[in-house]
Amino acid sequence: EYGENTSIMKSVTNIAKKLHNHTINGKFNTSEYIDSKIERTGFPYVYDLYGHYSCVNALSFSHGEGRFLCSGSDDLRVLMWNVYSSFKQPILELKGHISNIFCTVFDPSNKYILSCSDDCSILRLS
Repeated sequence: EYGENTSIMKSVTNIAKKLHNHTINGKFNTSEYIDSKIERTGFPYVYDLYGHYSCVNALSFSHGEGRFLCSGSDDLRVLMWNVYSSFKQPILELKGHISNIFCTVFDPSNKYILSCSDDCSILRLS
């Protein structure tokens, strides 16, 4: 009775069943879904980044093509990496916080990096 839509309906139903397995209290658990997918298939994008002197607490990709990656660390620095070139060294080092950095994000235009720290400050770095 659904005609051509039968296969579409079956596909949607199968997707819904798979997603239902990754819900908590009716909400989709993205983290659990990604973790289970990585467990099954592996994670092919693994790189060692050498630049920070302490643990890294924050990572953020630039908007659009994701060309740049910024990282924030307990060494009080934000480093920016060019994903399309080698990861041998950061292309930019930004300082200003006086305590551990826990969040980094690019603004929508990718002109600035915003970082927040345990020193209760948010810095706009360019």
